[in-house]
Amino acid sequence: MKNQNIRAENFLDTADMYGIGDNEELIAKAIKGKRDKFVEQNAAAAEVVLSQEELAAIEDVFPKDAVSGLRYPEAMMKSVNA
Repeated sequence: MKNQNIRAENFLDTADMYGIGDNEELIAKAIKGKRDKFVEQNAAAAEVVLSQEELAAIEDVFPKDAVSGLRYPEAMMKSVNA
């Protein structure tokens, strides 16, 4: 996406697939003393609305049909909702 006007949004994603509990511990250390600010920004990310131009730019780089198969290895999926 070189030479694109990219809108940067701040949010934290701590899905279990990144390491059960490990990611949360790293994030906690990184935002120590600034937690409230990051919680507010993370919640605000739910309200982000992309323009048609932004959606088209994402589609150019990551076409919807470019990826297939499992998102995570089967062994990891067994731990989801376990």
